[in-house]
Amino acid sequence: MSLAVVVVAIFGLVWFLNRSFVTITISPAAAKLTVDNAPLSVNRRGVAKTTLSPGVHTIKIEAENFLSVSRDVNFKRGRKNSLSFTLEVKPEIFNVESGASFLSAGKNSNEIVYLDSTGTTLMRATLSLSDDKKIIVTKDPITSSRLSGINQIVWSPSKDLALFKKNDGVYLFDFQKYDFVNQTENLWGGDIGDIAWAPDNSKIAYFNNPGGEKSLIFANAANTEKTRVVNLADFGIDNPFLAWSPDSQYLILIPRNQDYATNKIYLYDVYAGSLKTVSDIGNQISAVFSPDSSKIIYSTYSKGTGDTDPYIISVMNRDGSNQKSLDIRTSTDGVAWITNNSILAAQYSRSGNNELFFTQDFTSNTEPETIQSIESKIVNHVLLALDNNVALYENADGVFAFELQ
Repeated sequence: MSLAVVVVAIFGLVWFLNRSFVTITISPAAAKLTVDNAPLSVNRRGVAKTTLSPGVHTIKIEAENFLSVSRDVNFKRGRKNSLSFTLEVKPEIFNVESGASFLSAGKNSNEIVYLDSTGTTLMRATLSLSDDKKIIVTKDPITSSRLSGINQIVWSPSKDLALFKKNDGVYLFDFQKYDFVNQTENLWGGDIGDIAWAPDNSKIAYFNNPGGEKSLIFANAANTEKTRVVNLADFGIDNPFLAWSPDSQYLILIPRNQDYATNKIYLYDVYAGSLKTVSDIGNQISAVFSPDSSKIIYSTYSKGTGDTDPYIISVMNRDGSNQKSLDIRTSTDGVAWITNNSILAAQYSRSGNNELFFTQDFTSNTEPETIQSIESKIVNHVLLALDNNVALYENADGVFAFELQ
């Protein structure tokens, strides 16, 4: 064998051992296939063949009206690799009401409530699914058309009362459901920050700052019986975010101090009457309990790449143990619990001008699963209804829904 033949053979072997041979089959066949953002030609049967250098490469498949798929695949040298991807059809988006705001869960699983596009009437929408899985919505007003100036709505657990935050104070609204004429709106208090109504309807927690005092107050529904629970100045807490656990035993407090590094997560135990830190990490924004009150999803300020929101969500046990980043960039307003171990989350991409909805089971090591992609303004609230069969979201365009497949 001549030297030239040996050199060619060695060169060929080296080339072979430094390449990965890849066959990718996609459906639908007309979808766009890219590898590391470079387009790859696909035949009529949806098959593409290529060779790649060993290592991790990003495969992405996109098609109109289908959910896109993006996977990082580690290819071994000198191997033949066969991959197959089938895109799922996007769930149909149902427009509940354009221009609506303050989306909230209703009294029952098949109900939601919100403020209509005029800002003058609170509405209740009843949801159902047809035999062919189409969303059906029936709407009716629960107030007369005389509301105004509402900046925030805090509902009682029974949805019979609500607190309206306005520029000049907080007002208690009594719905008088069957007597719109006599529905009442009365001044409830002033110098009030965050408000959280306990799920068991036993009390209302709020931050009070009269004359510079910084107090955590527990009050009854009329705000006529008040208990100064904690002097928050003793803990260096100013204007905190508040959120109850579903069992009404625990209250989360997150300061909104100007020194962001001091904005840690505190937990007040109603039974023990104690306040303690459960996360020593600063830059916290908000948090929400799991349905069984055992876990907390929390949102931390994180500058990131600039393509997505400057927040990242994590999960931990109620006592602060087992903290784990979920690598999803959103605030807790963009999160809804599906079970005690899984969530639905919405993440916005500025470069793609779209919102991706993920489901994530954080007890496993699997990647978040994309279940919906919408060209949208930033989603500012997500919730589940109809026994978790329907996902709803609110953005600047209004309130929308889709089936959670």
